[in-house]
Amino acid sequence: MGYNHRGAVQRTKNFISGALGAFYRLMAGVLVLAAGCPGAGVPTTTEPDPVRRLTVEVRSYVDTSTVHGIALAPPFAFVASDRGIDRWDLASGARVHFGVKEGLPAARVVAVAVDHARQRLWIGTEAGIMWLAIGGNELSELAQPPDDLGVTKLTGTLGDVRLAAAGDGGVWIGTASGLFHASIDGGWQPSGITDPVTALAVSDDGAVWAGSAGGIAVRTLDGKIARFGTAQGCDAGRIDSIAIAPSGATVAVGSVGGRQRFAIVTGGACAIYRPSSRARVIGVAATKDNFLVATKDGLFAKRARVRGVRRLTRDGFRLLAIAGGASDPLGRLRSVGVSLPAAPTMVAMYGSEVFVGTRDLGTARIALGEPRVSHWLRRRDIAAGAGHLSVACGEDGVCAVAPGNGSLFSLTDGDLSEVDVPGEVLAVVRLEAAGDHPSRLVAIRRHEPDRGLDLLARRTGQWAPIDGVTVDTEGPARVSFAAGAPGGSLWMGLGYATETGYVRHQGVAVVDIDTGEVAYHRRTVDGAAAPRGALDVPLDVVGAAFVGRGVWLATSEGAAHVTGEGVQVYGEAEGLRSEIVHAITRSPRGQVWIATSAGAGKLEGSHWRFPRPLRWPVSDVGADATGHLWLATARGVAVFDGQRVRWLDHRLGLLADRVSQLVVDRFGRVWVLAGDGMTIIAP
Repeated sequence: MGYNHRGAVQRTKNFISGALGAFYRLMAGVLVLAAGCPGAGVPTTTEPDPVRRLTVEVRSYVDTSTVHGIALAPPFAFVASDRGIDRWDLASGARVHFGVKEGLPAARVVAVAVDHARQRLWIGTEAGIMWLAIGGNELSELAQPPDDLGVTKLTGTLGDVRLAAAGDGGVWIGTASGLFHASIDGGWQPSGITDPVTALAVSDDGAVWAGSAGGIAVRTLDGKIARFGTAQGCDAGRIDSIAIAPSGATVAVGSVGGRQRFAIVTGGACAIYRPSSRARVIGVAATKDNFLVATKDGLFAKRARVRGVRRLTRDGFRLLAIAGGASDPLGRLRSVGVSLPAAPTMVAMYGSEVFVGTRDLGTARIALGEPRVSHWLRRRDIAAGAGHLSVACGEDGVCAVAPGNGSLFSLTDGDLSEVDVPGEVLAVVRLEAAGDHPSRLVAIRRHEPDRGLDLLARRTGQWAPIDGVTVDTEGPARVSFAAGAPGGSLWMGLGYATETGYVRHQGVAVVDIDTGEVAYHRRTVDGAAAPRGALDVPLDVVGAAFVGRGVWLATSEGAAHVTGEGVQVYGEAEGLRSEIVHAITRSPRGQVWIATSAGAGKLEGSHWRFPRPLRWPVSDVGADATGHLWLATARGVAVFDGQRVRWLDHRLGLLADRVSQLVVDRFGRVWVLAGDGMTIIAP
């Protein structure tokens, strides 16, 4: 579509002089009703009302692939997830990925098992069973089961597939149709256990133990089957985890009526226990000389000693007898002294190391005896190469997230997943409803490395290009901010990368999505002629806040106020303690705040004031609907209620104390970019 700069400039001026004023007159009326604020369309200078108490929930995201399985075969650790399987070299940290491109029949891997004797890894996917030499790179597929066995197809049975290496070189496969044995030559055999399998383990004598909703079944090498369930006085409910203890006892964890139970089978007899702790058990794991229980409260092991930590007597885990058996059959399990990562999914142990898989953070590697996680195994870091963090939430509650590194993510019901779109997404924005158009989510995309930008819109859950809209840059495009104006137009900070990697800033672009018109506003340099009607906007613009009949811009030259009459840059003469403004925001009451290396300041009339409690370096700022001011700092996130400052740091769930960016979304949640990923703070 052709580009009409003069028309675009005129539309920008009309927008500044008209649409903003109408919008804020409407907003002022809403605020008068909601908060009793006098006046209409005039930004208030009153600080937020003090809040006595601030309670928040914190959840972090580093890796969007949920861990479904961990197999340990030193020097390697294999981690199965929604995106395939990764082989980690535990000495060097090198990672080799196996996915659909490398030969897996499906991306999601639901189970893994190691045959240590033959140095072979068994891999269970939704579409078939594979195997791989521990140090090799060639995947081989196990033949599908014959139809007459009546095996439920693996496709669509996520969570029902369990694997365990068999002593004869084959593999035990637990499915919704029962337990089967398969060998590399393609032979499948039924085991005689037909209950849907929920957990699987093989003991040293070659017996295979299968958990189900009805209890435990064991098949010995001679083919005999014994069952331990309600009829045998061994009611542990649905079995979720099984491990063989160093003593040879089989330990199963189940659930009855929402209460967890332990079933311990020794010498053909079963006893039922309840855990001493009310914290939910995540799983159990065992080695030749140690036994581990992972709960929401932490890790507890038979052999656990943490340097420099003196434990209290109550810092342990015990089993209390309910039916049969001696008291404390596993002995007292002592705390490992390490807090469990958030959202754990499973646990594995080899030698003196414990590996904990999670839903959002990757896999934690913990050395017994050390007081903290020693290392993380992560497929990728969400924040790697991050630029401008942007979040846009739709009416359906789904939020689009762009860290500015080319990736696009979607948050739905608390689950963060990566969205596969062509090109690189540099920012997302929510455009308010205007005229006949409802509100919409828009993504700014760099489709070609040597070209400018185009736009995507989210419609019925899918992202599709917006025809006829392109934004030109002189090189590979960069976006320093994106904001939706009250009239429905899109404002963005532009730049491009030179051949040496230096980013050259190009002011702002204002896009009318409906007409495809784009107006470029920037200060000219080296005597170059400016486009007719272009506003004299500083080149380096990193944020925007729409207030009254104009817009405030955060720039490296100060706070720039853009109105229909032109551009006025506020600097030290107007009270700025630093003219390099990192971020700018508008509170629901109309107060304008800026973030600088000399602190956070607010506009009072035509002068900027920096409250004494906020005179320290601030890299980003946002305001929520309750009046709290959220500040990104090198010490964590600061929350200012108008009188006092409260702090959130790694001790309360942040991935790191040094916070570079934050965004307050339309639901009042605060998105924080820090360390290896993102954290959501929900007040």
